[in-house]
Amino acid sequence: MTQSEPDETETRDANGENTRESAKQESDVAVAEIQSRDSSPIKEGVDPVDRPVEELVEEELEHQEPAELVPSDQLVYKPNLPRFHKPKICLWEHLTLPQAERLQRAENPEQLRSNLAEMFNLNEEPRSQITLDLYFYTIQFCRRELFTNEQTSAVFSMIVNVHKVNAETPYTNVTQAFTYFKESLLNHGVKRPPYSLQLFTPLQIQTVAQYVTDTYFRHYKLYKYVMTPKVRLDVEFSYPGLPVGSVPDTPLTGTPLRDDVISEPEVEEESRDTVAAPEVEQVEEELDPEAVKALKKVLSETISGQIDELKDFVDDKINALSLPLNAKLSVAEAAIASNKPGKGAKK
Repeated sequence: MTQSEPDETETRDANGENTRESAKQESDVAVAEIQSRDSSPIKEGVDPVDRPVEELVEEELEHQEPAELVPSDQLVYKPNLPRFHKPKICLWEHLTLPQAERLQRAENPEQLRSNLAEMFNLNEEPRSQITLDLYFYTIQFCRRELFTNEQTSAVFSMIVNVHKVNAETPYTNVTQAFTYFKESLLNHGVKRPPYSLQLFTPLQIQTVAQYVTDTYFRHYKLYKYVMTPKVRLDVEFSYPGLPVGSVPDTPLTGTPLRDDVISEPEVEEESRDTVAAPEVEQVEEELDPEAVKALKKVLSETISGQIDELKDFVDDKINALSLPLNAKLSVAEAAIASNKPGKGAKK
């Protein structure tokens, strides 16, 4: 036992020296890399391990290549798709206990609105004012129903979360939002910790559900229209047989596509027509004459067949409608003929 203990000590000392030597080698490699990239050499006698971290970070940032900026005209808004959200316990999520007590102590509607605007940084912008109205009437509902501070915070947070679900996508997601609201309401009406809390009675749950359905979900599309950006779809058509860019984006004649487009003088329109005419003739020359004739033949046969079918359909409809009318006319004529007096009858 006495001989093995010194051997173990010597082994540990050897391992420690190897570790220190490997660490020193790594630091030397780091120093060489920094010196190769930086024109200013590192001071002699200064270990890079002892240098401040901020200085090393600044040197790394100086030698990084700047990120490529995407031009603003190439940025495309990609809206989020509708998705289902997992409900959670939202007690004190948006309203803390002091804030709820402050709102409950508001003496008039003006003071309540000012407190809400101050708490959530709502300004005079139209969207902020709409959000302020939503918050204001939610607190008014809780005060009217004599909810506690905990119940007021839970109802307020549920409506705020439903509003966020509505505003996260311009697409219709009323099903996802209403499912999230129902599950959130159940999470605060059933005692099953830590998954749910019993803050509301069944009657109060019914009251909250009726209020949110009659107010927020009744105007769900209006909130979405105001709170989400407008998505415009640009469609581009390509026609087989025509070169790219040969079809004009706007019609050469007729009313402008926008109301704010100012019409040009007639002289400029005539010159533009004369310039566009050779382009159209050039496109027609590039097309295959036989292909054009075959296409015209197919179109004429298709259109003529459809016109014949339409004529037959109209004739059948007219005959079907005229049969009952002819029957009634024949009955009326027979009745009139039977009521006429004979030739030898006296008047």
